[in-house]
Amino acid sequence: MRICLKKWVFNIFMLLGLFLWTSASAQEAKGKPQSPQGMVAIPAGKFIRGTKPDRANKICLQNSKVCKIAWFEDEEPLHLVQLRKFHIDIHEVTQQEFQRVMGENPSDFEGANLPVERVTWHEAVAYCKKLGKRLPTEAEWEWAAKGGTDLAFAWGENALSKKANFCDRHCP
Repeated sequence: MRICLKKWVFNIFMLLGLFLWTSASAQEAKGKPQSPQGMVAIPAGKFIRGTKPDRANKICLQNSKVCKIAWFEDEEPLHLVQLRKFHIDIHEVTQQEFQRVMGENPSDFEGANLPVERVTWHEAVAYCKKLGKRLPTEAEWEWAAKGGTDLAFAWGENALSKKANFCDRHCP
């Protein structure tokens, strides 16, 4: 189940879209202090990264009949992370854009303006490389997603199947 949870987190990332990142310092070194077109600056900052297993297990039990605290033990130890300013795409990568750059669309839920999905990590890296960008580190992703808060999710403390791609105990 631990592997399934990690796949769930990875799939959320992919379904929210392939957010592309580029180093703010590289842009500033080129004399471009503004955000690249289509991107927004995420300010530098520091935060405590990780989750206490008992907190994660409590959230899991709100959404599933079967949860084990051991599934979340790799979320510790909590530790301070400090990040530099970076940039993130404002919008998810659409299927049309992915098709234009990569020559294919792996998505199951087809629609030119829908976010691309069913993209492997290697395909995402290749896509980013073609655009002169990169995927975020886990810490950068967490910092941008949580907006500097200590919430379990970007929207609050509860896992909501309407805000993330997962099937909880309330799914049909």
